[in-house]
Amino acid sequence: GDQGRRPALLGWSQGALVAQLYAQRHGPALSDLVLFGSIYDPKVVYPRERPLFGPDAAPAPAPEVANTVAASLEDFTIPGTINEA
Repeated sequence: GDQGRRPALLGWSQGALVAQLYAQRHGPALSDLVLFGSIYDPKVVYPRERPLFGPDAAPAPAPEVANTVAASLEDFTIPGTINEA
């Protein structure tokens, strides 16, 4: 049977952060950990120096840019890995 087999855990996008936290706490329970398209940015420091809301809030972020198919493919592919033929 499947008793004793450890599952693999896949985290995608923000779910990659959740999967990483789960693995840190319950690592021996997993056989593998896959973090796909993680949004983790090592340059971001928590807690933030300034709040996001209220009178002391940090300046508003730059306006969002509409995403395109080409731009989204760049997030998850390495040049030369997709055959155009």
